[in-house]
Amino acid sequence: MNINIWNSLTIFLVTIRLVNPEGTVYLAQDNSAIHRSQAVQDWLASHPDIEILQWLAKSPDLNPIENLWTQMIFNWDPTELHNQTNVRDLVYSTWESLRGSEMCWNMVEAMRVSEADTISTIGPCPYVMPIGPAVYE
Repeated sequence: MNINIWNSLTIFLVTIRLVNPEGTVYLAQDNSAIHRSQAVQDWLASHPDIEILQWLAKSPDLNPIENLWTQMIFNWDPTELHNQTNVRDLVYSTWESLRGSEMCWNMVEAMRVSEADTISTIGPCPYVMPIGPAVYE
């Protein structure tokens, strides 16, 4: 992910603020090196209302967006992906088709189960924010 994509998140923040005009915006990201780049850190520093949720390494089941990406590409036809414009248009149209659906909420609920399973298996991680109603409601 390059800084141009991070800058496009500013537009996404407008949508978030329509639904949630005040308060902290929580951003879940994995531990990819690109997310720790200086450009990303600078972008995040310029958006103090965004709080990064610390994530366990190698834990995609605890991040609903990972499952959402899988659902997004599940029905894609590779023959439709001729160029970057086709891919972008398909991502946007697929994303829009999922907005407002119960799928996202169901993934968050499934994540709560995965979190409980993880804690019961390996114990809590002191640096990971617990999932709770305050974050998602």
